[in-house]
Amino acid sequence: MFSLGSTTQVGDFRADTKYLVTDVNGDGESDLVEVWNSNNSFFAATWISNGQGGFNFGGNTRVGDFRDDTDYLVADVNGDGESDLVEVWNSNNSFFAATWISDGNGGFNLGGNTRVGDFRADTDYLVADVNGDGESDLVEVWNSNNSFFAATWVSDGNGGFDLAGNTRVGDFRDDTDYLVADVNGDGESDLVEVWNSNNSFFAATWISDGNGGFNLGGNTRVGDFRDDTDYLVADVNGDGESDLVEVWNNNNNFFAATWISDGNGGFSLGSNTQVGDFRDDTDYLVTDVNSDAQSDLVELWNNQDKFFATTWLSIA
Repeated sequence: MFSLGSTTQVGDFRADTKYLVTDVNGDGESDLVEVWNSNNSFFAATWISNGQGGFNFGGNTRVGDFRDDTDYLVADVNGDGESDLVEVWNSNNSFFAATWISDGNGGFNLGGNTRVGDFRADTDYLVADVNGDGESDLVEVWNSNNSFFAATWVSDGNGGFDLAGNTRVGDFRDDTDYLVADVNGDGESDLVEVWNSNNSFFAATWISDGNGGFNLGGNTRVGDFRDDTDYLVADVNGDGESDLVEVWNNNNNFFAATWISDGNGGFSLGSNTQVGDFRDDTDYLVTDVNSDAQSDLVELWNNQDKFFATTWLSIA
């Protein structure tokens, strides 16, 4: 369940702007990183949480050259408790990952650059900690011969990555999505595979073996199919086990249903809350803005060429 927190302007509107949830200074409060292209360079501005549901401007850093297919991920590649950025892009049919290490004050410095797999049009990269060492790793997910595979790239602690394992993690479906979670609370990142079957959403869990591989955990029905439904990973009750938040539009209102982890790879329905008015460009992020160990939601939207952030605090 969620209650309204506060609203802050967090930057000017740009069509290609992306917002990421981070903790750039390691204070345990979730901050925002605003990433955008300017004159063929990517920049990252940090917005630091004030602990009351609002944000203050931190810093602004150039974080790489502009490329159409570049993606930015949030990680802690050196395990210092401060969120870093991983820049992923394709060059000459290979994927590369450059790390940008947080300086703790709202800026970033270049760490390393690693080749992390062959180019495939449907490849996705996820941030995880598959071995529970406190350093963020990458999981490379792709389709091969109608099966999904997950290769793990384990952080070396200095901004680079090493290949660890490769696991088949489900059948190919066009609408399948993979999420990173820790469904059993053991400190090792697992995968949640979400897909539609016969107008219902299902979530299968793939439990990390700690060595770069995954084993099937459970399979749960987690809601009715809707075209605009999104699933987020959260810990809404603060028990250390990752839950799911299902967000969708109904009659021009957004709703958030929580699916609570049972600790064994399954989920049960928690609560259902109206969390804002429908807008085409609204996005929801998971944070812990008040450091109570319960995941909150940040609702981002554009109003008259300015972005706003509304916080919805978990009251589980």
